[in-house]
Amino acid sequence: MRLGCPPSAALPAALPALATFPATLSATLRGALEGALHVVAPDRKDLAGGGAEPDIVRPAARSAAYIPHGYGFAPITGFVNCRRGGEGQGVGTGEAGAQPLGSVACLRFGQARLCPPTVDQIAALAALDTPQSYFDGVHAEYERRRDVLVDELRQVPGVVCTKPAGAFYLMAELPVDSSESFCRWMLEDFEHQGRTVMMAPGPGFYITEGAGAREVRLAYVLCTEDLVNAVAVLRQGLAQYPGRL
Repeated sequence: MRLGCPPSAALPAALPALATFPATLSATLRGALEGALHVVAPDRKDLAGGGAEPDIVRPAARSAAYIPHGYGFAPITGFVNCRRGGEGQGVGTGEAGAQPLGSVACLRFGQARLCPPTVDQIAALAALDTPQSYFDGVHAEYERRRDVLVDELRQVPGVVCTKPAGAFYLMAELPVDSSESFCRWMLEDFEHQGRTVMMAPGPGFYITEGAGAREVRLAYVLCTEDLVNAVAVLRQGLAQYPGRL
C-alpha cells in the first residue's frame, strides 16, 4: 500500500496474531520504526484484554497502529467490532494521523475493505448508545472465561497455550501429529459421555507453510462451567487419540 508521503511503504499487521500474542505486536511496531514504515492494522480487541500494553505503544492509545517518534500510521480501527460487541460487522473508524495523503489512503482502504451491510450499520448505531456499564460487565465475564480456559488447559499434559491480551479466543499447541486430523477425529470418531469438542485447526490461521500444524484455536464463548467440561472432554480425547505424540 503506497501512502504517497514519507514513509511511503506500509506494513500490514493483522489480528488474531496481534491480539493473541502481545510480543508479536511489539516486534511488529519495532520493525516499523526501524524501517520507517507505516503500519496498517485493526484496532486491538478489548473484549477480554489483560496485562500491560507493550511499551512501544503509547499508554493512552489502544490502537495497535499508534507508533511514537513522529512516524505516520494508517490504522483501520474497527470500533464497533472491538469495543461494542459487534464482532464481524466491519463497522468502525479509520485514522491516519496528520498527513493528508495518508488520510485519503486510509479512507479508500476502509471503503474497499469494510462495506458493512445496512443491518449492521443500524445495529452499530444502537451499540453506540448502549451504556458503558453493559460492556464493562461483558469485558469482566470474558476475562473470567479466558482465565478459566487457560488454567484448565495448562493442567492437561502436553498442552501449551499463551494467555491472550485482547481476544475471545486462544491458540493452543497439542501433543498430536496433526491438529487437522485430531479435530476431525474428535467430531467423527470420539465422544465422552455423549460429548465432544469442536475446534478450529491451526494451519488455517497462518500463511507460513507448516505453521500451526499442532495448534488449535479455541473460542471461550461458553460459560465457565461449560469451558471446564470441554477441557475435560478434550483431555479424554487426547488420551485416546491414535496420533498422540
